[in-house]
Amino acid sequence: MSAEDWLPLVLAPGLNPTRLSALLQKFNHEPGAICRASRRALTQAGLHPATVEALQHPAQDTLQRALLWLEPDEHHLVHCQDPRFPSTLRTSGHAPTALFVAGDPDALALPQLAIVGSRNATAGGLATAHDFAAYLAGCGLTITSGLAAGIDAAAHSGALDAGGLTVAVLGTGPD
Repeated sequence: MSAEDWLPLVLAPGLNPTRLSALLQKFNHEPGAICRASRRALTQAGLHPATVEALQHPAQDTLQRALLWLEPDEHHLVHCQDPRFPSTLRTSGHAPTALFVAGDPDALALPQLAIVGSRNATAGGLATAHDFAAYLAGCGLTITSGLAAGIDAAAHSGALDAGGLTVAVLGTGPD
């Protein structure tokens, strides 16, 4: 199934992996069938009117921006039904419908350690975060952080300097 089939579901408010899984089951596991369903069928499935509206009439400018972002080969949409979607995130109760991934989506399944901290860190804090991340990356852990300035950036830098991998988690979409 293509990103074009999934994006209206990803962009619609009020859909989480649990609700989406139930919808997919009801509509033969076809994301496009959900968007083509009647207002009545979607309402009977328990969707809020705003969600129904967003599914039937997705914001075209947002949809087009997301499709443009997904054009490069290294950009991926990993939806909650994709086997690459992190299983612990899927079962967390607060999972998004999808992840927009720049890079290798298989990195999401690697053993990870999150390092987060102050954006206004001391020089010593930055050095410690860098060195700690470099050591852990050298031991085979992927370093995960929010990519903010300060401790987060030092951790990413340390992991990369050691030849390791990083995962940067941003709380927004691809824009």
